[in-house]
Amino acid sequence: MKLTKEDTDFYENLQPWIQRHFDVRTSNSWANIILLFTRDDKDALNGFSGYWMSVSSVIKV
Repeated sequence: MKLTKEDTDFYENLQPWIQRHFDVRTSNSWANIILLFTRDDKDALNGFSGYWMSVSSVIKV
C-alpha cells in the first residue's frame, strides 16, 4: 500500500509536534511520549485524538 502525500506529511510532522507539545527531546516514539504523560492506555488514546486534530489542522490533512 502506497502512502499518500497527506499520510507522509502527517507522519513526518507528528513526532516533532508531539515532542514540542510535551517539551521533550527523546528517541522514544510519539506513542511512548504520550503514554509517559497519561495515566493509562485509554487516557493516551483519548489524548491522541486531540493531538491528531491539532497536527492535522497545522499541516492541512
